[in-house]
Amino acid sequence: MTEKRLPKFRFSIRTLMIVTALLAIGPVFLGNMIFQANQQHQSVLWVLENQGMVQYASYSQRAGVDEEGEPVTASWVRNLFGDHYFDRVTAVYLGRKDITDITPLAKQKSPILHRLLA
Repeated sequence: MTEKRLPKFRFSIRTLMIVTALLAIGPVFLGNMIFQANQQHQSVLWVLENQGMVQYASYSQRAGVDEEGEPVTASWVRNLFGDHYFDRVTAVYLGRKDITDITPLAKQKSPILHRLLA
C-alpha cells in the first residue's frame, strides 16, 4: 500500500517577518486610539469636577446618522466601551473663574483644547 504524503506548506523566514510586521500594525493604531480616548476621558472628568461643561461632536454626526437620527454605532457597543471612544470634544466651558492650573487639559491633542490653553 502506497502512503500518500501531504504537500508541505513551506515559507521562508522573510515571509514570516513580513506577515508578523503586517499583523503588528493594526494593534498599534488601535492602541493609540484607545490611549487618546482615555486621555480625553480623564480631561473631561477634570472639567466636570471643576463645574465645567463639555460639548461633543460624535463620529456618527460627521459620518451621518440613520433615518431615525440615531448614531451609526450600535448602542450596546457604546454602553460597553463608553461614549468617549466614539465622540470627540469640540468645546470646553469652565464654570469656575478661579481656576488657574489647567495642566490636566494640556496633555490633550485636540485643537479645541489647544485654543483654550493659548
